Amino acid sequence: MKKLLLSLLVGSMAFNGYAADYDTLYVGPNQDVRYEIKLNTTKYPELKDMTVSDVVWYLGDPHNRLTDKGNVAIQLAETDFKIEEENDKYYLEYRQVNGTGDEDRLAYYLFYAFEPGTKAGVDAGHFDGYTTDTVAYIYRYNELTAEDIKGITYTRDGETFTIHVEFDNGNSPMDAQSYEVFEVDENGEQIGEVLATSSTPSIPLTIDRDMRIGVAVRNPGSVVTSEQTLYLNYIPDLEIASIGYRIYDSGDVVVGGDHLDGKTEVEFTSENKHSIQLFVNTSWGPLEDLKEHVVFTWTKDGAALPANAKAERGVVTLEPFTTDTHNGVYKCVVSDNGEEVGVAYFAINAELPTDNEIITANSSMYVTNGYLYIDQVSAGVKVYNINGSLVKTIPANTGNVIPLNLPKGIYVITNGKEVIKAVN
Repeated sequence: MKKLLLSLLVGSMAFNGYAADYDTLYVGPNQDVRYEIKLNTTKYPELKDMTVSDVVWYLGDPHNRLTDKGNVAIQLAETDFKIEEENDKYYLEYRQVNGTGDEDRLAYYLFYAFEPGTKAGVDAGHFDGYTTDTVAYIYRYNELTAEDIKGITYTRDGETFTIHVEFDNGNSPMDAQSYEVFEVDENGEQIGEVLATSSTPSIPLTIDRDMRIGVAVRNPGSVVTSEQTLYLNYIPDLEIASIGYRIYDSGDVVVGGDHLDGKTEVEFTSENKHSIQLFVNTSWGPLEDLKEHVVFTWTKDGAALPANAKAERGVVTLEPFTTDTHNGVYKCVVSDNGEEVGVAYFAINAELPTDNEIITANSSMYVTNGYLYIDQVSAGVKVYNINGSLVKTIPANTGNVIPLNLPKGIYVITNGKEVIKAVN
């Protein structure tokens, strides 16, 4: 009796008519094989009146050529495999006989061949003119050891990582039936359930926080865990997280503004102020942490920003702010490596005041016909233009009616305790 002593893992099929759908049988060391076999009468209706014993069964290795026309394959009758019938079912059987070495190692395709329209089998080493159908791939696996995992690395795309396992046990990658990824603590001990599994050494993994992970390799008879662990930093997919604006009066005093989480559009009304800032925040956190390939493109009313609008990545500063120049719709397009990831809009409709505005309630100051009327002058008075520049200082105890002698315009006036905005 001939014995197949093949150990080469085959990943593709060269036989004429081979099907891509078949079972993979993992067989442990010193383990018998018993596997029910059937003819595929759905795919080959001409076999409906035939039985398993009416076709010729083969074990083979498609990568070892016998001739230019075909591949090595040995009839099942010439091997230690048998087909047994039991209760109208047929089983492939192999009885392990305490062997060692190659006899313990199986790596065979099981298939049958038939000549269309006949019950004839194939006697030659090739299958020209015949139909073949693969039923199973039989693999006798080796027990795993920790040394079989040579290393683990990762690549990333946004929130999704791919964990790469370098597996080499000196035999075959088939010995690693599955790969598992799980969270570990600082001592490398597993925490919780397995996070991801794969039949290949590249395991996709999506996380929602920072974590340390470990890897295990498994087959039906053994499982080993990598000594190496990896720390993964969570970086969410890039998107606009919030937008907002800040309105400044003189100096650095914020007198208004809003911060809108999850919004991409905002419209607001403001009087003339010293400056207004528009800002766009992304899911990647502080602007200084963003990569250079993340670009913020700002426009106003579909055109370039005004000359006195300063754009610095996700922030635009309008200073000094004027209604004629800065009223309008601002658009910020956020892109990553040239691909648009979000758009934000800001509509500004600022209005000029037409009369005195009392910023401090019940203020004793007001302006009319170019004169400042004030009840309390002991602390002195300072006058600012709308750009925040000091344009006039009125000494203490100057009087209650003071000529401003300033050009027509809007001014902010304070005596240290009260503030008004006045039209001169």
